[in-house]
Amino acid sequence: MRFEWLPNPPRGAANPSSAGLVAVALALLLPAAASSEEVIAPPSFRPGMAWTYQQREDITGRAVGAVRLEIVTIASGAVSVDLTLAGEQAVTERWDATGNWQQVGSRGWDWLARLGGRSKMIEFVPALALYQFPLRPGASWVDTAHAVDPDSGRKTELKLFAKAIRWEEVTVPAGKFLALKVRRTIAPNDPAEFRSRTTVSLVDWYSPQVSGSVRSICDWEFQDDRRPRGDQLVKGGRMRWELTGYTPAK
Repeated sequence: MRFEWLPNPPRGAANPSSAGLVAVALALLLPAAASSEEVIAPPSFRPGMAWTYQQREDITGRAVGAVRLEIVTIASGAVSVDLTLAGEQAVTERWDATGNWQQVGSRGWDWLARLGGRSKMIEFVPALALYQFPLRPGASWVDTAHAVDPDSGRKTELKLFAKAIRWEEVTVPAGKFLALKVRRTIAPNDPAEFRSRTTVSLVDWYSPQVSGSVRSICDWEFQDDRRPRGDQLVKGGRMRWELTGYTPAK
């Protein structure tokens, strides 16, 4: 997937027609269209690859700070990734070979923090299938995993329902990308007193150009039984990540 820029005509070449100029202008402005059948192969992760994002709480507009993910090592199908959030000390996440979560930090997301208890890390057994490669528009999949609190050993079952929607042109601080929109609904079995289970929506715009997401929006909600009927839905949060920079492997 790439932008296709047309070269300037050589000096002395005949001037194109006005229709031709319009076509050239459109070609310069728009990325090459992706076929609805185009397939994304699994990413080829390597040490040194890094992504930086700006994170914002959409409901309040509050800027949370910069997020950086950097691949440190790859061994036996496990990808070790340093996560730095808003200048805090880095924690090491673990992904599988295609980016699915084996162990992640709470990322400032309340629903993840609850699964991890007092720990800053949450393990997923098996890895939570955020992606299923090869990936194409229209593909869908279902997954079941358990989130494990490393400190207490407490397990929470999660159901995941995912679908790759369509190619979209996305503009973020790092630039303009043609990305595949992937939507998941995650349902952790985490009810508490006066509160229903959490329902999580996690949407990524995945670009093969950067082997990852250029935009992610995660929001979560639950029913509060203490509130009046008809007003029980509580929006727990809505976090947006947008790519500000990408470093390929060294």
